[in-house]
Amino acid sequence: MFDFALSEVLVVVVVAMVVIGPKELPRLLYIMGQWVGKARRFVAQFQSQIEEMGRESEVTKLREELELANQKLVKSGIDPTLSIHNNSPTPPPAVAVVEKTRPKRSSAAKPKPKPKTVKGKNP
Repeated sequence: MFDFALSEVLVVVVVAMVVIGPKELPRLLYIMGQWVGKARRFVAQFQSQIEEMGRESEVTKLREELELANQKLVKSGIDPTLSIHNNSPTPPPAVAVVEKTRPKRSSAAKPKPKPKTVKGKNP
């Protein structure tokens, strides 16, 4: 926005040192820095308020469009509270899938075979 060349800044600094003096120059620069900070905060706050107003107007427009669409649905005989993705009144039942797997045994822990018994004979 502001375009200052290095030579212009040096001229302003030299004139300020002559007019104000080297003792008061740091204090003047400090005060000017405070004013610039206040101005920047004011501009940032103003910009955020303008952006907020824009967002509110967008939300208001969307709300009006939704209300208009709901009114059209009611006039056409469609209930606007129905779900868009599922036209059935009740949700489908949940189906659980269970896999039957046998636990794996390690080779070191094999079970011992049971002795066979024959009917009528006791060992």
